[in-house]
Amino acid sequence: MARRAGRRIKSEGGTLRTPAEHAPGPSRNATANVLAHVTKQDAEAARDADARGHDGTREVERDMGSAHAEPVRQIVQQLFLMPGSEDRQVVLFSALEAHAGASALCGHVAEMLATQVEGRVCVVDADLRQPSLHHHFGVSAGPGLAEALNDGESTSAGAEVRANLWLVTAGSSVADPGVQFASNRAGQVFDDLRQQFDYVLVHAAPIGERRESLVLSRWTDGVVLVIQANRTLHSTARRVRDSLVTAGVPLLAVALTEVAPVPDILSRWL
Repeated sequence: MARRAGRRIKSEGGTLRTPAEHAPGPSRNATANVLAHVTKQDAEAARDADARGHDGTREVERDMGSAHAEPVRQIVQQLFLMPGSEDRQVVLFSALEAHAGASALCGHVAEMLATQVEGRVCVVDADLRQPSLHHHFGVSAGPGLAEALNDGESTSAGAEVRANLWLVTAGSSVADPGVQFASNRAGQVFDDLRQQFDYVLVHAAPIGERRESLVLSRWTDGVVLVIQANRTLHSTARRVRDSLVTAGVPLLAVALTEVAPVPDILSRWL
């Protein structure tokens, strides 16, 4: 799948560039327009975000609270900014079992990442049964990903919810998301997202309970598994890990919630 080259990381002294040059802008097709209709005003807002620099970071940290901000910053650093992370463009966040922490963590990581890089960041709500990211960002629920998977002809679902951060909502409820995620159409949708954005963070239904999230993971570059401290069985976590290995999808990290400070990142927990 295609990706946009040339990530840039914001710093106090200016801009740090990767060796790659920016690729030409992507072409627009129907699905791309559904997912992320980027206007001239959007581009100007992104440039304004770069000018504000660390002011945006401080705003995000203030919103999420100091107890969460530093662990979230560490997750952003490990997943996206460390050497060797250049191929992590589309990353799936999913809880092992149902709880609100995975959705909030995905949203917070996306917000923090958008303040740290010049590259365009998109967060996608792929929990088509119980979507929640629209609540996190305080926007309406749809149309969104479900409509793009079904026909790609609805009005634009991508909305800039913060400077340099776009949201694709889940859209309409879907009875069996696994069917849509297994289709070639899903591959086209996520390929369009790769063309449109430098980073795509996807929140999915609990991967230990909903097989559709494992199906969805095939279109990503890896999974962050969110587990609850003192509540998740190691055997359940290992079962999901083995399923990812069988599917050929990297398990990038395990984020442990409900510890102090939260969340913590435990790559070797499994």
